[in-house]
Amino acid sequence: MDYKSRVETEKSLMTLRRKTFLIGALTVLLAACTESQTTFPVRAEAQADLPANVVVTRLDANNIANFAQPRQMPPSARVPGVSQWNYAVGVGDILSIDVFNHPELTLPAGPNRTPAETGFRIQANGSFAYPFVGEVQAAGRAPEEIRAELQQRLSEFITDPQLEVRVAAFNSQSVVVSGAVNEPNRLPLTTV
Repeated sequence: MDYKSRVETEKSLMTLRRKTFLIGALTVLLAACTESQTTFPVRAEAQADLPANVVVTRLDANNIANFAQPRQMPPSARVPGVSQWNYAVGVGDILSIDVFNHPELTLPAGPNRTPAETGFRIQANGSFAYPFVGEVQAAGRAPEEIRAELQQRLSEFITDPQLEVRVAAFNSQSVVVSGAVNEPNRLPLTTV
């Protein structure tokens, strides 16, 4: 056998080996894509002590689609919509009160301060003091209710007062997110 024919034979063998390897690799990959018939046995003693309200359901290809659908929550478990819920001002909240065309009442501490700095903090007794009006009970009331009372009480001193009451700092109502979460934290309940 001469050198040239030996080189061609080796090239043919290399090509055959590559093809065989590719066919084998593709067979293994395709076999991995087939449905697994693996089952995980559930020991009887693992289910023996379950409370009556716990139901164990074996998942299979037929019933798993049922569990992928979101469940309808009962109305009592749903968060109420914005139209059904108004924030109730509480102790520690800070109110920002703007009386239009009356900067002496809107920005008593100056224009360079934030509403949280210049706002009216709800005291431990649930009220705050407002110029000309005096004590205003705020705890447990919506900002709209407080605005209506201030408007009525300021009308003794200002003709047709136009004002807006907003919560500048939500300090009284919050939820705590804890457990296996990325950032455990206390979050204020707000209207935004």
